[in-house]
Amino acid sequence: MRLAVIACRVFTRELSRAVSESENTCYIYWMEQGLHNTPDLLREKIQKQIEAIEEEQEHDALHRKFDAIVLAYGLCSNGIVGVSSKILPIVAPKCEDCMALFLGSQLRYLDLFHSKSGIYWYNDGWVEIGSVPSQQHYEQLFEDYKTKYGEDNAQYLVDMELSSLKKYSSCVYIKSPVYFSEKNWQFSREAAAYFNWDLTAVDGDLSFLQALLSADWDEERFLVCSKGKSIGLSFDQKNGRNELIEVENNA
Repeated sequence: MRLAVIACRVFTRELSRAVSESENTCYIYWMEQGLHNTPDLLREKIQKQIEAIEEEQEHDALHRKFDAIVLAYGLCSNGIVGVSSKILPIVAPKCEDCMALFLGSQLRYLDLFHSKSGIYWYNDGWVEIGSVPSQQHYEQLFEDYKTKYGEDNAQYLVDMELSSLKKYSSCVYIKSPVYFSEKNWQFSREAAAYFNWDLTAVDGDLSFLQALLSADWDEERFLVCSKGKSIGLSFDQKNGRNELIEVENNA
């Protein structure tokens, strides 16, 4: 199979390994990290990328055409809900948070999530590409705000952002099975100490991403949304959580 993979750059290391090991031909369309903070923008950009892939599909030779579009995203604040393709099926992992993809399964993510109170997740991708809480981050943020708004306003704005972290009391660092960075691990330890968070390190697992790229799309772990349909959302009463479903366009 030939797969068009739309992915957040936070997966650069792990997804690149999974692509190298997949029997399928995978072409990755990388998206900027941080779009989950603005779900409507994430949805808009993914939809535009899907439409660009569809346009490519019309002009490519038969042997170069894709068989499916794969989303390397979690639910991401409902940012993938509503996307659709007119000509290709879209495959999305059934997980609320992208951390499940780093951990190997939604079940493992939920087990960890419920075993601790207020988890903030760290890993190589988030430290290297994303923006995670740290002393350095807030010191730099203060300097940026001070330049724009003055010292008093800068301190107020930083204090407001820091107050949003009060709900967290734990830090879980996911060690990549692809590459271990002592620098990133040290950064995470220092951040946890700075915020007085309980720190735990767990091993990452590529199996969820590998299944995504191998077309091993069982219904328990993946939604395969037919062409002409949209990714929708339904509340699963049995499991007490949201579930990705296939819906008619504009439904």
